Amino acid sequence: MASKTSDDDHHKRILTELVSYHHFRHQRYAAVNVLLISWEDDDTGSATEIKQLQTLFQDSFNYTVDHYLIPSTKSQQLLNFKISSFSLMFGSPDNLLVIYYGGHGGPRTGRSKSPCTWAAKNEAGGPSLDWSTIQPSLLNADCDVAIILDCCYAGQAAKSTSAQAIELLAATDKDQWVPSSTSNWRTFTGALIEEMEQMLKRDEIVTLGGLAKYLSATEAGILRQPFHISLGGDHTIGPIKLAQLCDSRDSRAQIRQASPAVSLQLRLSFFQQLNSKSVSSLIRWMTRDSPTSIENIQYADQALAEVNQTGQLCNQLLDVRSDAEGQLLPYLSEQGRAQGLALFSHLRNAMSSPISTNLTDIEAMQVIKIVKQSSQELVIFIEDSLSNLNTSFLQALEADELRKVVNPDLKERINMRLTLIAEDVPDQETAITFDATQPPSAGQRLRKGSKNGRRVLVEYVYYDDRDETLAVSRLRQVQRISALHTEAKSRAFHSMQGVGFLKESLLQNRYGIVYQLPEEATNHSPKYLSVLISNVKTVPLEVRIRTAYALCEALLNLHSIGWYHKAIKSGNILIFRQGCEMGSDGSSSTWALHCPYLIGFDCSRPFEAKTLFTVDHASSRNIYRHPDRWAFPKIFERHHDIYALIELADDLKGILLMEVGCWNLLKKLHGKGEDYEFSHAEDLRDLLLGSIFDKTKHAAGTQFASAARFCLERRQWSDLEDWQVQKIVRQKVLDPIRACCS
Repeated sequence: MASKTSDDDHHKRILTELVSYHHFRHQRYAAVNVLLISWEDDDTGSATEIKQLQTLFQDSFNYTVDHYLIPSTKSQQLLNFKISSFSLMFGSPDNLLVIYYGGHGGPRTGRSKSPCTWAAKNEAGGPSLDWSTIQPSLLNADCDVAIILDCCYAGQAAKSTSAQAIELLAATDKDQWVPSSTSNWRTFTGALIEEMEQMLKRDEIVTLGGLAKYLSATEAGILRQPFHISLGGDHTIGPIKLAQLCDSRDSRAQIRQASPAVSLQLRLSFFQQLNSKSVSSLIRWMTRDSPTSIENIQYADQALAEVNQTGQLCNQLLDVRSDAEGQLLPYLSEQGRAQGLALFSHLRNAMSSPISTNLTDIEAMQVIKIVKQSSQELVIFIEDSLSNLNTSFLQALEADELRKVVNPDLKERINMRLTLIAEDVPDQETAITFDATQPPSAGQRLRKGSKNGRRVLVEYVYYDDRDETLAVSRLRQVQRISALHTEAKSRAFHSMQGVGFLKESLLQNRYGIVYQLPEEATNHSPKYLSVLISNVKTVPLEVRIRTAYALCEALLNLHSIGWYHKAIKSGNILIFRQGCEMGSDGSSSTWALHCPYLIGFDCSRPFEAKTLFTVDHASSRNIYRHPDRWAFPKIFERHHDIYALIELADDLKGILLMEVGCWNLLKKLHGKGEDYEFSHAEDLRDLLLGSIFDKTKHAAGTQFASAARFCLERRQWSDLEDWQVQKIVRQKVLDPIRACCS
């Protein structure tokens, strides 16, 4: 019995690790941080190549990069501090640190006892330091480390060992010099950049051993033979692998989907009973050391168990209940129940296929594939129906045993839905410490600060205290929005994690919605998308399409829980810099355009909440709205937000999908002059469906332009149920834009 219990524990541990690692399946590491090191007073002429290497790591690998220039004074102490801080801040167990140095290096000379000296100048007497006393702090890191040294006598660094995986790629061994960028020889870094680009395109992964093998060949054209060595770690777990990094909850990763026809079933047999050590090696082999071409690894039995649980959940959803008078009250409408029953029947038929020893492996995997596909279709239907479910059902579901095993993303959506419709909302204000360099000012919208040592961003919402009813309503709105943002959610919502709200009245009456800044963006201020469209002149088509995809994805996810944003516009979209990138504000590579964040939720509401019927004749604001809501608005409905997908509402005016596709503002697209005022909604719609649609086709392709046009066309959205609208928008807008990214 003890052995059976132990096996169950091992199986549970393996399953847990596989599930948790799925977000990072296409890559070995959860995060990769690169530190490029060179001298402030450098004479090697390597600045251009180091900048190229920085661009390669950022644009091709999506790594966070910091370029550190060693000062000429207190060089040893300051670099030691930088390396220690870098290792402490980014050296989590699932991360990788990449350290690159480009400059002069030398052996022991005179009374120096250092086996590895770095220097700013080729001549003696300039700034220098002892790398051999700094490197041990990296060897003590909790994560894997890749060290790349382009300097003379670089192999001298191969002295220490570590328990973690530490690999060193040196431009030459411990007794050789290497030519500088000013010589006629090809440089080590130049050849390194070229081969990294080729390996990434060819193999989708880069290893230091593979680089050393290529760079050692005559074709590489470098003078000295590189030196590669492992300085520690378990040599059974394989080499350090550099692969393109992106969070699978990020739209870039979601676009990259596995072909459903490509699958393989493996059955593992072991020489002996599993123990903790062998399980650890097995987990490593199936996670961080698995090939990047593998989209997922899971137990077939567990996959079927999850499918069965989805079926149970749907069965509950399709059930009916009786009220106090005995009348039957279905959870879904007649159409909804019919759709759910059809999907449930499809799943049940798929599961009725016997999976036994009578089936070949290929037949069994085909059955599993069909079952999982049917299950996924059912999960999407359930998610799209959440906004129709009442509180009692959602609370019962959340408290049911199914909550332990149901799809994690679905559980998060259920919790968010409950938060949106809860009668009580948190009323405790959050204390924030603000930056002294950013004092409060009237009309201020964003302000950075900190809470418990974490960097935060406050978005202000203003109110008039002369209308007490409106002020109280606005406060409850802010409290509910804040509660929504504090809920755990997928990055597919493209909203920052909330940490509370605050109230201020010193300068003006205003509330603040407090967001936790993304880890990669704590040191920089974001820009509005509208500003970047004006200032960044050229953006690659694939980047524009990924931006559009992310925004469509965000809206669909908000609507799945019954939440209308009501102000989808460029002035409510923040873009952060790429990691530590300090490039020009006018360069697209400076900005993480693929990962926009929505703000401006102060007008948003659950679909059950009332619309404020405010009369507004201003063309500058009406242009942002659905034609039905110009001047004298109707009740805000789901399709108004869908129309807003093509809106880019700020004082410059614009049309979101079309402007992102063309990367140009509406005032420059319509050709009527920047001060032109539209007096009728249909005049704007005709223009969008006509000449601006043609320009979008030219700039982004027919498929993308047609997806944008679909949002604009008049149709009877009000006749459709929520799940039907979600399905149509997914098929007609989201999926075609995703296909453009392929």
